[in-house]
Amino acid sequence: MASNNESFGSIGVSLGLISLPYLPTIVTEWAALIPLAIHLASYQDDYITTGNISLLGRLPASLFPALGTFSNIARFLERDPEYLDYASTKGGLGQKAWDVNWGSTFPVANGAASASIISFLLKKRRLPIMNIHAWITPSNLPAASSRSTQVQKRREDTYRPQILNIYNFRRVDKRRQRRSPFRHVLNQLGELRLFRALLFIGLLALAVFFVLSGAFGTAAVVFIRVVCEVYIHSIAIRRPLGYLENNETHDAFMLVAAHENAMEWHLYTGDRGIVDTLLNKPMIMLPEGRGAYIAATWFRCAHICQLMAMTFVAAQKGWDGVCLIFLLIAHYGLTWLFNRKALASNWMEREHAEAEAGRFEFSGRHGIIGAIQLLSGTKINNWMDDILVPHPRRDFWLESLMLPEGKTLQYPAGFNEHDKKKVERDVATARKAVMVIKQCMPGSTAIA
Repeated sequence: MASNNESFGSIGVSLGLISLPYLPTIVTEWAALIPLAIHLASYQDDYITTGNISLLGRLPASLFPALGTFSNIARFLERDPEYLDYASTKGGLGQKAWDVNWGSTFPVANGAASASIISFLLKKRRLPIMNIHAWITPSNLPAASSRSTQVQKRREDTYRPQILNIYNFRRVDKRRQRRSPFRHVLNQLGELRLFRALLFIGLLALAVFFVLSGAFGTAAVVFIRVVCEVYIHSIAIRRPLGYLENNETHDAFMLVAAHENAMEWHLYTGDRGIVDTLLNKPMIMLPEGRGAYIAATWFRCAHICQLMAMTFVAAQKGWDGVCLIFLLIAHYGLTWLFNRKALASNWMEREHAEAEAGRFEFSGRHGIIGAIQLLSGTKINNWMDDILVPHPRRDFWLESLMLPEGKTLQYPAGFNEHDKKKVERDVATARKAVMVIKQCMPGSTAIA
């Protein structure tokens, strides 16, 4: 029969002042391994941490950071701007942006931050996808024989669907901004020094409780987090000059995708100060000075201490592992409450920004690119060269696209029937898409 000593762990005796009940061996063995198996920082942690700092404007805090997070924060504090360049664009989710108004192309500078904002906007109202092809009636398409229409229909059904997400950003008056009362209260509490002091005391009391229970490894994890709380609020993260400022006289019109052959595209329109900051400018400045060096040293030590504490728990087993599981469950609960969606919502509320969003499905890239060109109103078209390679058919399509409706150009020599039908169809699709987008997003002044 198993003795009660098994619940005390490998030491074999209870060192805590609080007596805890017996635990089966399978429970202690399993509980000791779970945190080390699932609570490790991923290869994208630099990317996510930098995005969280960009939205928060300070170092991020959590009850039980994943093993490796402290090391990432240390690198953030002790490296030069090269770290931001790497973390923002090389997190496995790097994206490319095309400035429609200027014709330039660049990698998205704040990948995780902008991805959080977009995820929040798309999931906020669970937007339906409007199928552009379903809105196109036979009268919108060029005349064709019954046979050619059927052939064309079969061809369109084989195309890869292309999704265009449109976001129109705007500044709003603080008094008129829509807010979540619950999250607003939480944000106000988080800014109070009294609340932070109570949080510090609560974490310290939790560490003492674990010590009295003999869960020394779990107590060490909590105590490390207590000391980190001091450094988190002692390091000031500054915003750069020009943050959220518009240095042009026109609205933004920037297309973003994972690459030139993507299936989902994101069009940022509206207030250029917001859009340019999210996609093209740094949102934070790296802290400098002796304070940052000391904090980086501590976070490097905290990473080592956390590794030792978690491996101690895995070796010790007993109630220490179970207590660490309880701490992990509490961490995931708080993370769910204050997730990246909440970070994005809080950032938009704090910066007095709102956005209208819409989702549209096309049967090909020509429809998306043509609709964007018409919506922008610009005559610049070299921005699309990476997406649609310059070609006589593309050039003729663009010329036809910019003509007033009802007028046509003479087809160049060498165009066959397939070329003609494709140009006519792509022009009709783009024009119809513009009408649908304006109907579905009437509040988007940037594209109206």
